[in-house]
Amino acid sequence: VDWTELDRALQALEVESPEHAQMLLLHYFGGLTTAQIAETLNLSQRTVQYRLQAAVQWVQAYLDGRLGGGPKLGGS
Repeated sequence: VDWTELDRALQALEVESPEHAQMLLLHYFGGLTTAQIAETLNLSQRTVQYRLQAAVQWVQAYLDGRLGGGPKLGGS
């Protein structure tokens, strides 16, 4: 893992969709489950699962250099 590139990807995700970035950080760096994130953010667990999946895919696309004009994350 190139930590500098991962940091850049997370910063870019924060600009693209702060909500997706927050969920990703809570899950992967904070150790919260999707149920805990859902409760914390007052969302359904399914919504959290969907947005986490989208955020992971977005970060992977960023790291792979595949984000030229792709879909926006937004609030979903």
